[in-house]
Amino acid sequence: MDMAPRNTMVGVSNIIEEDKAIIRIFDDLANFFMLNYYTDSGYKLLPPQWLSTVAVYGKAFLIDYVQCFLSENHQTKIVFPLSLLCFNNLVKSRLKKRVFTPLRQENAIFSKKIEKKHLKPKKILELELIMDKIGCIITEHDISHIIDIGSGVGHTSRFVASRFKQCKVLRIEAQSDLIDKASRIDENFFQPDEDTRIFSAACKIEVDNTGIAQFLNIIKDIDRQHQTAFSKSKLLLIGLHPCGNLGSFLLRLYKENVNCAGIVIISCCYLFIDPDPGYTGGYPLSSHLHSRGPATLSLQLKEQACHNAEFYLTRLFNSLTSDSELSQHWRSIADIFILKRDSEYLKKCYRFKKRKNNETIEMFINRNLKSHNLDTLKSEEVCFALETSLMTNWQCWVYYFVYIIKLFLGVFGESLVLNDRLLYLLEDGLDAVIEPIFPPFESPRNLAIVSLK
Repeated sequence: MDMAPRNTMVGVSNIIEEDKAIIRIFDDLANFFMLNYYTDSGYKLLPPQWLSTVAVYGKAFLIDYVQCFLSENHQTKIVFPLSLLCFNNLVKSRLKKRVFTPLRQENAIFSKKIEKKHLKPKKILELELIMDKIGCIITEHDISHIIDIGSGVGHTSRFVASRFKQCKVLRIEAQSDLIDKASRIDENFFQPDEDTRIFSAACKIEVDNTGIAQFLNIIKDIDRQHQTAFSKSKLLLIGLHPCGNLGSFLLRLYKENVNCAGIVIISCCYLFIDPDPGYTGGYPLSSHLHSRGPATLSLQLKEQACHNAEFYLTRLFNSLTSDSELSQHWRSIADIFILKRDSEYLKKCYRFKKRKNNETIEMFINRNLKSHNLDTLKSEEVCFALETSLMTNWQCWVYYFVYIIKLFLGVFGESLVLNDRLLYLLEDGLDAVIEPIFPPFESPRNLAIVSLK
């Protein structure tokens, strides 16, 4: 086993290769829709030893297995297959990176200044915590010019300008209506005589190599219009949840622009990453992956990478250990009868109605069939649905285990994207780290890439 430190180029490369291996081994499962579990026999996608262990122990296995990830000191009561233990260790190593330790105990500095109609508590918490990181960087490295690309309605830049009075902040946003809305919110946020030092540019920057030249032209125009010095000063790039390829573009911009002295980005919306065999797409970025070949990021895997594994595991554990009835698998059972009535079903985008309180599976399926103008269940179908939904049926327990494994594959998908981006910087000799910047239960996408030149 290669024992290279995990934060070195070799260490990060090893993590990437582990992620690739897991994604390739479970490729069919990663691309599998849980809705098709019963129609496509989803249990067959599991390794035989894993399947037999779940089928034998059922609910006891699921409770024990989930506890392995929710409690650090949990002692398992069931003997897991060796291959599953190895898989678990890899998952834990990725989840451990998401554990958050705040820089300070008291936040809520600016929340009293914000009208609740503009920001939810989650966003306020994210902004306050990212301010902690920005504050450390600009103080230690004497940076006074900050640029927020993809600024939306300007919450991040507004917080920066309010907290760090010495900084000039430039927000760049493709949609001019969002820039206008940001200006209106600024009027409510700042005092009339307050020097905000915020500048705005409504411009769509192409997230390819042409975007870097666009960026330079934008900051030069801002300098000419407002007598600022963005084009000649040390810059800190910030991005709070830039979508898809924008996160990769910000890293390319940071690496290639000599004035960009630092970057803090918390990526999200992996679903919109556009893979590119060259160096202009969102994935891959690193020379390592370009030379060795990247793992395929399927639409399903990218969507799963956007989910909060810790949250869903906790919710499942609470259901397993309470008297509440598990009913998530009912949607997959309903899928059987919809497909029988509409052969074109898989090509359509059916919306399932959620289960109501005290609703039986027959009522649940019939309500969804009616909503799509399909015939309700026949008497023999009702019997089949009831039998299939019973938690004494081994396939039910396997359903939830498959669901857990898919959650974990999303963890590997996110790890692959972020470590590819990290390695892209390390390969150029830049200091860079991946670190948790928000509590994962409050903000599912809590991992930031932080780098300074």
